Amino acid sequence: MAVNYVEITEGQLVSSSVANASFEAVRTEVNDLDETSIEKNTLHREHLPSAVLSAHTTGISGSDHTYTATSYPYPGWNTASGWATTGLQTPVESLSLSRSKTAGILVLANINVKDITGIYKGAVAYHPSWMAVVAVQFRAGGAWRHVARTERYVEMDTGDDNDFLTSTPKTTAKYATDILGKDIAIRTLITDADNPSGMSVDAVRLVVAVKIQYIASPSSSFQTTVTLRQGNISAIALQGGEITSV
Repeated sequence: MAVNYVEITEGQLVSSSVANASFEAVRTEVNDLDETSIEKNTLHREHLPSAVLSAHTTGISGSDHTYTATSYPYPGWNTASGWATTGLQTPVESLSLSRSKTAGILVLANINVKDITGIYKGAVAYHPSWMAVVAVQFRAGGAWRHVARTERYVEMDTGDDNDFLTSTPKTTAKYATDILGKDIAIRTLITDADNPSGMSVDAVRLVVAVKIQYIASPSSSFQTTVTLRQGNISAIALQGGEITSV
């Protein structure tokens, strides 16, 4: 038995009684269906499978995590190597992004930058160009790939950047405003276009580097330190197109 719905035509004056009449007709027809018209357990099944193929999350908390410009200088835009790992790495159940029904991997990452501190000529110093840089990477075929669009930058908070018109840091205590905790959120969808290798993806991670804008070679007397406090990263593999249970 077919269940019919009388559509409201274009331009027809619509009132509650008109709309109710159409839905009431459908309700009546559904209620009049006998048990032989509906397959057993039909109304107890998931008719559409989940769009999520897999989902994993990991986090860090507790003790501070520090990184210096000496050990992890910013390697440059869209560069995969040279970054520090933060402990924020989560698996993806080996997924081929080139599969026609794979929409991609939705990555949700959050990290809390506790502080950015600096040293200039052996003394505590400040400059707004000193910054933390974080980004998302994924592993495909055993090699880590960088997602350049996810790079995020957090500069040292000096309170008044107009005082810094040259590259020379300042040591005056009035600039010691400190960040005291700043959250960075990254949201991105990794797709087949991000993975020219064509290899299956099995992990994503958050990485960090330290940037001193005006010097190429940091040293113990010219240094910036970034302190991270806590964070998390989630990788949600999604299917798209014609969703199936396969």
